[in-house]
Order: sequence, then structure tokens, then C-alpha cells
Amino acid sequence: MLDGILSLRLSMFNGTRAFMSSEILTKTEMKLLGDVQMGASRPPVAAKPIVGHLPVHDLEAFFWVLVYFCISRGGPARRRAELSQEPSADTKPLVHHFTGLFAAETDRSLADKKQNVWDSDAVAQASITYNVSPWTAPLIPLIARMYRLLKKAYTTRHFDDLHETIIKIFDEEEANLLNLPVQEDPDLLKHVTGLREAEEQRRRKDMPGQGDIQSPSNKVMATASASTSRAALPQLPQPQGSPSRPSKRTKTDNNTILSHSR
Repeated sequence: MLDGILSLRLSMFNGTRAFMSSEILTKTEMKLLGDVQMGASRPPVAAKPIVGHLPVHDLEAFFWVLVYFCISRGGPARRRAELSQEPSADTKPLVHHFTGLFAAETDRSLADKKQNVWDSDAVAQASITYNVSPWTAPLIPLIARMYRLLKKAYTTRHFDDLHETIIKIFDEEEANLLNLPVQEDPDLLKHVTGLREAEEQRRRKDMPGQGDIQSPSNKVMATASASTSRAALPQLPQPQGSPSRPSKRTKTDNNTILSHSR
């Protein structure tokens, strides 16, 4: 059903509509006034035009891409079934939030939904955290850390070193994912392995030499998903400190990288 609704309109200047910042959609700066309670009205704030398309807007768009895939994917290359069926009483909240974040009919509605997420941790939890699929639940801490970082940046209007910090967060959460305790679910592992093998075969046929989907491994994501419980994530997680290590995505001496990857 939502496959038809979610048309991703492209713009050479702005990017993909579904993932745009509310600042790009409205051409005005967000004014974050601290954490607003869910359902509370925001006091009127004079609109201030944005100075242009800033790097923070691209980083926010990447955040929304991450959220989109964590909500919409139920396995390797597998769209979540609940988003392709007529909503039931159980799936209506999921469909409602997903549509509001990525397929709202007007730019104003899309911008307002995203503004509400940045305004309120409670809205972020209801819209994002509780709708992440079991398959991608291990990535909730990554979403939470990006959310906190971007929210602080927009609140203070300080965007220095934002790109480098996000790269560091990704590296740390990748390491944390690999270190999750293994609680194997044989049925889930078999199912996920089958999905990945089918997708790899499709890619080898359609895109020779470009069919690798081996990061992270079958076992890591399957067992991590099986061991991640919503009961253990009642709130948007606070960023947790992780041992620092050189970023694999920045220019670093090759020997240093190799010594940390062994």
C-alpha cells in the first residue's frame, strides 16, 4: 500500500524529499526550545530564513535515511510486511508514524512531523524507537546518539566538527555491535541466512562483482536482533561512552588502522 504513497521526488539542490530536513522544506531555521512535552503547543517564534543548504542538512538527511531503513526493513533486502499490507489495529501506529515521517502529503506536514521529533524526546521515542523493526533493533543506540548530537547542534546552532563526530559514533557503534553477547536463535539465524543467500544470488546475477552484503555478518545481526528486547529499551537510549579508536572513514596512517583492526 505504502509503496505507491512513498514516491521519492528528487531535486538537484535539495535531495530526496522524504529525507529532507524541516529547515530545507520550510526554508526557515528550526527553533528548539528545550524538550517539549508530547501534545504541548509550541510558543510562536518568528521565522528566520536559512542561509542556504548547509552540511548539517545533509547529515540530518543521512539520519533520516538510517531511520527509514531501520523502520522499513524486516531482514536483508526485505521490506517489512506490515508496511505493505492494509493496516490492522496493531499496525496502525507504525503506519501512521512512518507515513508522517516520510510520506506526508504536503511539505508543511512533513516538516512539522520532523520538527516535533526534534522538539520532544517523547515524540522521538513514539515515532522512531518503538517502530524500529526487530531485525534492526541493535541499531537503536546509533540512532539515539545521532539524535542527541543533531538535536544539540540545532539547539545551539553550533555545527563545528559535526561530521567527524558522527563518523566516530558510527565506528564506536559498529564495534559495540560486534561485541554484543550472542544468544542464538537457530530458526531466526536459518531464516536470515536464507534471505541473505537469496539476495546475494540476485546481485551476482544482476550486478556481477557487486553482490557483497557481508557487513555485518549473518550471525552478528541475527543473534543481535534475537537478543535485543523492546522491554530493555523503554526510553530513547542515552549515548554511552565507548573506547575511542581511529576512524576508518577518515585519513589515517594505514599501519595504525591495521593495528586496531586485528
